[in-house]
Amino acid sequence: MATLKLYDAVDALHTVSAWIEEHADEITAAGGELSPELSALLDQAEGDFREKVERVALKVRELLATGDAIKAEEVRLSQRRKSYEHAAASLKQYLQHGLESAQTDSVKGTLVTVALQKNPPAVKGLLDETTLAVMAQDGSPFVTIIPETYALDKKAIVAASKAGQPLPDGISVEQGVSLRIR
Repeated sequence: MATLKLYDAVDALHTVSAWIEEHADEITAAGGELSPELSALLDQAEGDFREKVERVALKVRELLATGDAIKAEEVRLSQRRKSYEHAAASLKQYLQHGLESAQTDSVKGTLVTVALQKNPPAVKGLLDETTLAVMAQDGSPFVTIIPETYALDKKAIVAASKAGQPLPDGISVEQGVSLRIR
């Protein structure tokens, strides 16, 4: 038994619609009534199409629900991962404090070696932009100038379009259509 595909139902509706358009004069002469055969075919095509659309929409809901369940599991696993990472960081701090208290740089074990090691130098303290600008103007080698960046203000463009104001060349506002399943 072949299953009806959504495109088959759409094709059937188009076929019936095309037949109705081709025989519009006959239908008008009959007072706008369709023949019983055509009415049955149209009802079948519409019923098949509606049933198929409903089934596809239900499948979309099922897939979205599965996605939500996976997302919830990701959150749970992420929290569990963070808990393990925090426990490991706490134990590392405990080990470092113990080595520093014992004034020992390393302990060699059978399976692992634990050692204190110096980190690379890090710059501490921050300066505000005004101070940095003055330093840059004075030619300080400690300041890097990063050029400004420009970006479109999309909300302002949409508001201007709605207000009927002219938009810059090459800019347009488009509004698409998306499917909603309720």
